[in-house]
Amino acid sequence: MKPRLLIVGDAPNLPSGLGRIAKDITAIAHVSKQFTEVVQAGIYYDGSKWPWHVYPIRDTENWGQNDFQFILEDMGWPEHKVIILTVWDPARCYAVASWCRPLTEKHQVPAAMIGGEKGVSQLDLWGYFAVDGANWKGTFAGPAGQAVGLYDRVLAYGEYGRKILQPIAKPGVEVKVLPHILGSEFHLLSEGDKTGEVDHGLNLEDVTTTIGCVATNQPRKDLGLFFEAAALVAEDVPINLWLHTDVLYRHWAIPELAETYGFNNTRLLVTTYLEPHKMNWMYNQCTLTVAPGLGEGFGYPIIESLACGAPVIHGNYGGGKELLPDLLWSIDPVAYRTEGTYALRRPVFDPNSLAAAIHAVLIDLPNRQWCALQVQHLTFNALTTRWHKWLLE
Repeated sequence: MKPRLLIVGDAPNLPSGLGRIAKDITAIAHVSKQFTEVVQAGIYYDGSKWPWHVYPIRDTENWGQNDFQFILEDMGWPEHKVIILTVWDPARCYAVASWCRPLTEKHQVPAAMIGGEKGVSQLDLWGYFAVDGANWKGTFAGPAGQAVGLYDRVLAYGEYGRKILQPIAKPGVEVKVLPHILGSEFHLLSEGDKTGEVDHGLNLEDVTTTIGCVATNQPRKDLGLFFEAAALVAEDVPINLWLHTDVLYRHWAIPELAETYGFNNTRLLVTTYLEPHKMNWMYNQCTLTVAPGLGEGFGYPIIESLACGAPVIHGNYGGGKELLPDLLWSIDPVAYRTEGTYALRRPVFDPNSLAAAIHAVLIDLPNRQWCALQVQHLTFNALTTRWHKWLLE
């Protein structure tokens, strides 16, 4: 009998990157014929309707550990084989993996029933891990590292993640790579489409250069770097800024950054929510964008910007740099610092280097259609077959 697939992560209603990834993978698996049933277990699920069943994760403190007994039994386990595919940061997966691992040994199909020497587990663990940084040794340890070592299959976002995950994977497990899927809502607009779009409340000065930045308000997104570099550029070139973030006050106080670096309401547009077609329109208005992350496992804003024809400047660090089609669009760290419980190294960037990179791109702007072509291999149609193949394996 075909197994049943349980995809665990952010709920499909969440606009987070992890939520989008889990939703896309579930959509692909749901229409395949490789599983008897495909369902999700989502944290912060709001009860909205989807083509597949979604279990709410109520045990948010332990990332679902106390929910799994009920979910698995409701899916017919252990009489039916279940595969758990987590789409999360490894640190979130320790409770899931450590709880599930003993069950893989306890509940097996007897060897005699399958004509082999060893029983087959009725519960498999697959992981698609978000990896945005590594320690001084080039990997990570602690509960996050232990969790990865408990998985039967491990998948990375890119080559950067693969190199970090492979040393801590279970012996015999080969870490493979599959990138995320670019949403079809992000694409290049014609000049007529760009000027004919409904007004979005823009109140910017009439200048030709707009620099965009899409980043959540958290320490790992260096919005201070973005604003200071933009202020340096503005000394020579009239520019507008567009910042799309989730909240105005958290790690960064966006109004304080705007006041400090001289960007008033006529030169800065800050948005916290836009419908997909409006996000697409805003990307298309940008001359270029800046991705100020201090470590990305992948980097949705990078590929979204490129799909809309805007070049992106990003640091030479993490998985994000793999998405840049031109190495001149990256800036090198001037130093590294160690942070957090996993002693991850984060880069330190010089605002002057970012400003110089912005100037260089503005002087020699690439063709917008060329930018869009650089991410065509990440579209849904391009990646669906690869995802089906990995699921089938």
